[in-house]
Amino acid sequence: MKKISFLGLIFCSLLAAVKTNGQSFGNDGEPVIQSNPDHSAFYAYAENNIVIMRWGTGNEREVDHYVTEHSTDGVHFDPMHQVVAKGAIDEDSSYEDADAFSGSTGTVSVTTPEGTVSAPGFTFLPAPSISPATDSALCQGDSLLLSSSASNNNQWYNGANPISGDTSQTLWVKTPGAYSVATIVDGFVSSFSQRFTIVFYPLPEQPVITWNADSSLVSSSTSGNQWYIDTTTAIPDAQAQLYKPDSSANYSVRVTQDGCSSPFSDLYAYIVPMTAVTSDTGYQVHISPNPATDFIRLSFGGPATEVVTARIFDFSGRLILEESNLHSGDMISIVSLTKGAYTLKVTSSDGRINSAIIFTKL
Repeated sequence: MKKISFLGLIFCSLLAAVKTNGQSFGNDGEPVIQSNPDHSAFYAYAENNIVIMRWGTGNEREVDHYVTEHSTDGVHFDPMHQVVAKGAIDEDSSYEDADAFSGSTGTVSVTTPEGTVSAPGFTFLPAPSISPATDSALCQGDSLLLSSSASNNNQWYNGANPISGDTSQTLWVKTPGAYSVATIVDGFVSSFSQRFTIVFYPLPEQPVITWNADSSLVSSSTSGNQWYIDTTTAIPDAQAQLYKPDSSANYSVRVTQDGCSSPFSDLYAYIVPMTAVTSDTGYQVHISPNPATDFIRLSFGGPATEVVTARIFDFSGRLILEESNLHSGDMISIVSLTKGAYTLKVTSSDGRINSAIIFTKL
């Protein structure tokens, strides 16, 4: 068996020369340098000030081991490590060794006892970098564009697994994982970029607005609320679960958790509760309570014999309920009404009382 010195590394400013023995041989024993991975290849890449050297062979007949060497002048090489050959015949074998480095390009030399041949233009396979260079938290439905510093030969990874088909310079991330990228040339893989974790938070559920006995709007979410007029104007300092408007309008609420916002709630038409109105003739009409659940009590000024008719309309103007011959202090049942806002119109036959008041059924 032959002992064949295989690899060496020279340090000289920004020049790195590699001396190798026995990388691949023709039938006559003369050294041959090849880059086709079906036969043999030699690559190295930089990682934390270390050169990782990888080589492959297509035939190791009579090869006992490889010796890696390095040099400071490109002429005198000192042994570093001895790597035992696998002894494969007519099939590929691969190896790896490492040494400190300085530089990015140089020359590969293959040497056997019969002679040496060199190939200039040796290039390290540096680890690419990713931008943005940070862990990221996204919301469900969002995406993030990652970019490799290498313009080509990329392979993106999620964890330890290569992402099938993702070999371009950029990657759109739409699922959680730990993402990295490496460059691959002739089957040799560089060291990995820094791995960045990307998480996706779920969107909060759409909140629901209800009304309580205090005439306040109530969000179904206990935290993360922001109240709006319609869905366009955020109300300052309105982030609690309860919000009591001071004007009649359409209101909505949106919930934000972990930086992710829910859909807006359905709009809620809020009417500021009224308990009394004064008719054009000066007669005052009262109802209580407002909001109400089962009944409203009607009271109005005037002679004790005064009777009125009460009509209840929904907000589309449709007559829902009508009661006649009501006296001041009588109660009107609203049990049959669905929840919402209504208009109560009170009129007397002589026209002295003609008033409308808005109330809410809880």
